[in-house]
Amino acid sequence: MKKRTTNKTLVTIGVMLGLLFASLDQTIVSTALPTITSDLGGLAFYSWVIAVYMLTESIGIPIFGKLSDIFDRKKIYMIGLGFFLVGSILCGLAHDIILLVIARGIQGIGAGALLPLAFTMIADIYSVEQRAKIQGVLGSMFMISSILGPAIGGFLTENLSWHWIFFINIPIALIAAAFIWVGYQESSETQQPSIDWWGAITLTLGILATLLTTVLTGGEGGHSASHTWGSPLVLTLLIGGLVLLALFVWIETKAKDPILPMYLFKNRVTSILSVVSFFMGLGMFGAISFLPLYLQNVKQMSATASGYMLLPLMLGAMIAGIFGGFVLTRFKYRNLLVISLLGMVGGFLMLSALTSGTSLLYFGCCAGIIGLGMGVLMPALTTLTQELVPKKDIGAATASINLFRSLGATIGISLLGGVLNSQVADDAQSSIRQNPDLAGVLSQNIQDALRNPEGISQNAYNALQTIFIDGLHTLFLLSAGLIAVAVIFALFIGNGKLSSSKPLEENTTSQH
Repeated sequence: MKKRTTNKTLVTIGVMLGLLFASLDQTIVSTALPTITSDLGGLAFYSWVIAVYMLTESIGIPIFGKLSDIFDRKKIYMIGLGFFLVGSILCGLAHDIILLVIARGIQGIGAGALLPLAFTMIADIYSVEQRAKIQGVLGSMFMISSILGPAIGGFLTENLSWHWIFFINIPIALIAAAFIWVGYQESSETQQPSIDWWGAITLTLGILATLLTTVLTGGEGGHSASHTWGSPLVLTLLIGGLVLLALFVWIETKAKDPILPMYLFKNRVTSILSVVSFFMGLGMFGAISFLPLYLQNVKQMSATASGYMLLPLMLGAMIAGIFGGFVLTRFKYRNLLVISLLGMVGGFLMLSALTSGTSLLYFGCCAGIIGLGMGVLMPALTTLTQELVPKKDIGAATASINLFRSLGATIGISLLGGVLNSQVADDAQSSIRQNPDLAGVLSQNIQDALRNPEGISQNAYNALQTIFIDGLHTLFLLSAGLIAVAVIFALFIGNGKLSSSKPLEENTTSQH
């Protein structure tokens, strides 16, 4: 019987669908969350519905990435898809906020498989230049989700029920599973199973404890933090998490088949790419998640309309991603990374000049510039990493880059949210001391007051806007600074250039 070959079209569509609904589930839930918590009566767990998804996703990324190197990639992808599907069904059926949080955690585990394996499977079937282009399109799925999420979430919640934001995943997941199952054929022999259980346990507990500190202190999702950095619980989690992560590194140097091979980081290029990916996620995703706040709180736009105002960001990312394969193999990758990162820094510096009177055209230009930088960087970081490691470690290396970016995004959202909340609170207290008449207005939730200004004097409303915009200025400046750190590291990556003519096996061999 003739051996079936991989159908690239089916696989590409399948992984695009998987990435879309895995990333869409973060933005779509944010829109419906106020209704969900009101219905289930769990305001205290508001942030956990979002945070637990990101936590389990970060834990799952390196583990599933490594399992895909040991076992059949298609089967591991299907297992991850199964986790996401079961989690979605349980979320839709949840009648209690605790059950919803648990189900979201199951969803996150599945997303931890879908994200790295999508890029790894693309690496298996496309050449360097083709892969960079395809991964640019895959990267745009994150941008599309940020725009479609508010619109879909709002429509389903208002016209059907919030339960349907989870049930809508079922047909998409089944279609993606069918395409991958039929289209993808494993091209390489799998290794003898040797699972690094101690590495998996210490990594899981270390990431969980460390990221919990940012969730507990950062005011996730714009809500006040429940603990301070000096509280015993936070200190215990932070110290324990760092100790466990240090233990994980030690275990990985001794393990027969480590989840995250430490020798990968002996290569200067892959080490720098991991750091760049972390700081890019730290400064970029955190700040982007707060862009709609300016549009909704200052410009008085609806959630759906503010989502559409991010179109320049998505279009910039898609255009740059499509041309990413062309430029990646024709320019030295240090120049490419530095220029793209500097473009993002410039975009955030431009955003730090926003005022209540800033035109939407200016805002769109800022978002477009950031999108162009993102569109080049996201596929470039993944492709460079895959090209500079042995073929047997592609899954682990791809998962590593996604892990660092995911950790950066998770910490960034909490960190920047905490900075915004802290400055807004401090400025509100300062304004009250200067003008006691504002106490009644400024003591309430400023975002609610900005969105519903009825009964507020013009003087008080202007004070609210100034306080909120100043907080956003600090947030965008901090984002620019964090990405500038990535620029500094990128300068030391070397002057190499990828070859578009070599297949994957030759590129990885020639680099080692």
